[in-house]
Amino acid sequence: MGKVISFCSPMHGTSTTANLMAVGICLAADYGKSVLLMQTHFTLNNMELPLIGDVTKTNEDLFYQNTGLDAVIRLYKSGKLTEDTVRNAVVNIGDTGHLAVLAGTKQQVKETYDNARDNGVIEVVIRELKKYYDYVLIDTNAGFSEQTRSAMNQSDAVVFNLRQNRKEVETLLENDEVKGILEAGGKKRQAFYLFGSHSEDSKYNLQNMRRAFGAIKRSNSGAIGFSPMYMDAFSDLCVYSRLMAVSDQARTIEKQEPDEWWSQVTAFAGLIDG
Repeated sequence: MGKVISFCSPMHGTSTTANLMAVGICLAADYGKSVLLMQTHFTLNNMELPLIGDVTKTNEDLFYQNTGLDAVIRLYKSGKLTEDTVRNAVVNIGDTGHLAVLAGTKQQVKETYDNARDNGVIEVVIRELKKYYDYVLIDTNAGFSEQTRSAMNQSDAVVFNLRQNRKEVETLLENDEVKGILEAGGKKRQAFYLFGSHSEDSKYNLQNMRRAFGAIKRSNSGAIGFSPMYMDAFSDLCVYSRLMAVSDQARTIEKQEPDEWWSQVTAFAGLIDG
């Protein structure tokens, strides 16, 4: 049985999606784990396009008929959700079989998607998916909407993606709603804290945040700096191939100083896998 980890953020602009993708690819490439990436957004977000390309250039309706969250929900409702049908409904990334993405919903009526969530269908689907992967990483909506809380309820751990802003971090740590979600159903979920687009030059760098807040420790926190290479890979819709090249280089070239940005990704992935 695998683990479900939600990547959440109290606000937009914290690099949540970028962090999730980098960590997911690292878990697959460097740690040899089977990883499924998915998201709770009502429509396509910027997780899928950099990994699977622009499906609008192909037959988008056919794509969502056969793959993605909508397909998995239909399989569940018809009693046909098995490991084989799940693997047919995801898009495998690369040729190792370690990384896959489950595309988001294409429901034209938002109420239809909300009903599936409110009726517990999506939660059941998430529980099924963890049977077939070491990790299911969920990119959630910013804030703590119904979609986000539902994903967190099914999670074994939550990664809070943060900016280097002391007040925002303080507000999150003092949020009773967040504390309640982490302990909902009598299950104590592990919390991780990840600072994206991190700068060591800020006085609110990771080390100082650890000193300022007792909840943020070396064992549950990390930082990933800004990478122009990674930003360009998003625009070029080739995130996987670019990061695999970085990973391969770090593992195969002797005595080469590892890429600092990838080292940060690898370190945080190691915390999760630890």
